[in-house]
Amino acid sequence: HSFSEYCGLTTNVGETKIMVIGPKKPNKKHTLHKHSHALEVVDKFKYLGINILSSHTWKTASTRIGSQYPAVVL
Repeated sequence: HSFSEYCGLTTNVGETKIMVIGPKKPNKKHTLHKHSHALEVVDKFKYLGINILSSHTWKTASTRIGSQYPAVVL
């Protein structure tokens, strides 16, 4: 069992997405799976009302979130 299952947490694989932040793009031939479901790779994601783009660096993304929500620690 996984750690999340041990803690009684579940994953909604229909709503789970993957985004790689930075200049390198993931190899489309490889996919991540959870419970035999392929997880979707996305180029943008809205987090706390802020659009994060995969072309940003992690520093840019965390700065944008931190400027809107200073109490959020990433």
